[in-house]
Amino acid sequence: MKGWIARIPQQHAGALGKLRLTPGIEVMSHGEAIWLRGSSPDLLHSHAVCTLPDVTRFQLGAHDALTPIDRFVPHERLPHGTWLGLQQWLLVRQPAPAFAGESRQRVAMMLERARHQDAQQQGNVLVTAFDRFADYCESASKVRLKAWRFAVSDRDRALVCGTPLPPLLGDHYMEREAVAIPLGWTVSPPIDVKLLAKHLNVEPGGIAIVHPDGCANVIPNEHLLPATRSAVRATRALTSLTDG
Repeated sequence: MKGWIARIPQQHAGALGKLRLTPGIEVMSHGEAIWLRGSSPDLLHSHAVCTLPDVTRFQLGAHDALTPIDRFVPHERLPHGTWLGLQQWLLVRQPAPAFAGESRQRVAMMLERARHQDAQQQGNVLVTAFDRFADYCESASKVRLKAWRFAVSDRDRALVCGTPLPPLLGDHYMEREAVAIPLGWTVSPPIDVKLLAKHLNVEPGGIAIVHPDGCANVIPNEHLLPATRSAVRATRALTSLTDG
């Protein structure tokens, strides 16, 4: 098959949701990357593909040779794997981590990359490895701990709410009116977040985490714990028993 190829990192899988209604796109997961292919050259140069996060675009030649669009010589070869239509791939891909007490819903909207991003903007919600967060809490001041609430997922991921957030690696979100959206993204079509929170049945104190593929995780208030050292230690002990 001649045509074009694009590649994005696995962590940006949710960004493919905005292409779900575009015909002629197939997807393959391979290692740390997600590969896309198609035959229309117009789509390769479209805004939707060009604005995928950390995207690399190629022309596909004979014997699966890949030539970056800004070069003239093949750079690598396309790996072998199973290709699925994009809509089918979005349905079967692994869901986001499930946090205690949450409900997962699909909403009639998507997220897209914000055209104008504020490099100084700081999020107020963080999703990171629970062990990383727990280790940090051991030495964090009580003043900082008092600013945070947290929940733990079924994959040992911690969701931390509050400001300022701990300086840890992870996915950052901006929460407004109980709806958290990834930093650098915006709602499409535009919608009042108060109405979105109401639509998602977010109760007082709860939070909805919205993903680029149009799904939202709603975590109720009772499952967001104050980030005291004792609460974090007890959660770690419980997690260790469950894993064992």
